[in-house]
Amino acid sequence: MSRLEPRISVPGRMPPAAPDLDLEYKQCRSPAGDVWVSYSVSRNIWRIRDDVLIVDTRHGRDFVVPAGYETDLSSVPRLAWWLIAPFELSVFAPLGHDPLYGGLDARYTRAEADLLFLDLMVIELVPRWRRELAYPAVRLRGGPRWRGR
Repeated sequence: MSRLEPRISVPGRMPPAAPDLDLEYKQCRSPAGDVWVSYSVSRNIWRIRDDVLIVDTRHGRDFVVPAGYETDLSSVPRLAWWLIAPFELSVFAPLGHDPLYGGLDARYTRAEADLLFLDLMVIELVPRWRRELAYPAVRLRGGPRWRGR
């Protein structure tokens, strides 16, 4: 398996804050780099402040997740949060995975996007037992959300 090297790009423009988003961005530190996020409790949405560069050496590709991108992180049903909360699968894994499901980079297949999710969880030091629950769940249940090629 090739090693992924996700990195944060140079801070870009500050996206306008939506009225229901926390106005203050907080820094999330991780083995992959730091990312500034704001969270909307009412919408259960995380928003990134700066562009995020994801370098995927497994597939020989990189792409930028644009500043202002919004995600729910991991789409874990609320009933399962006692076992795995959305933020416990890292910040980078969903930031690398979710935009691909939305069609950000047409070079990826669904299987490749899911492998990127798994690889990013490894880099983010997500415990193995969580990865072994999350990856098959994405493979099994993610199909209806796929908007890529």
